[in-house]
Amino acid sequence: MDYEKERREAIEAGQKVLEGELTEVRYSPGYSDMNGSSHQEKLAKDDSGAWTVTCRDRDDIENPMVERTYAVSAEAVEEFAAFLRESGVLDFVNREESHSYCDDYSEWGYSIRFDNTALGGDRNAAFRFGEYQVYSKADRVLLAELETRFEALRGKLLSEITEEE
Repeated sequence: MDYEKERREAIEAGQKVLEGELTEVRYSPGYSDMNGSSHQEKLAKDDSGAWTVTCRDRDDIENPMVERTYAVSAEAVEEFAAFLRESGVLDFVNREESHSYCDDYSEWGYSIRFDNTALGGDRNAAFRFGEYQVYSKADRVLLAELETRFEALRGKLLSEITEEE
C-alpha cells in the first residue's frame, strides 16, 4: 500500500497523520486589491540553506513592490512545523467550501508543503486552505494562532529591496 493512500485512509478514519520535513509555507492575507495592492509571505530555505521569511508588499499600483527578507532560526521552524503537525491545522484542507466569492478582493490563504519521501510519500505534499471554506469557532481560534505563530517567525531583517518599474 502506498503512503498517500494510507494517509487518506487514516484521515478518513479520524486518525492523526504525521508529515515529513516542512519545506515551505506561503501566506496571503485577505485584502482589497482594486488599486493594485498586494501582499505575500513565504517561509522557505534560501540558496545557502538558511531559513527565511520573504514578504512582498505593494500599497497600490502607484507604488513599487517592496521585498523584505527576514532571518528565521532552524529551532523556530522546527517548533512551527511541530505546531502544524500536531494542532490539526492541516485538516483544514478538508473543510467544506463556503460558496462565497468576491471578485474585487483577494482572499486569504495558506499553502503548506512537506517533503514526505522519508515516510514513503510525495516529495511535495501540499496542503492548501483559505477564506472560501467553512470554519467553526474553534477553527477560527486555531487560524488566529497559526497567523500569530507564522508572523512570530520573522527574526532580523536581512534585506529590503524596492523594485522600481
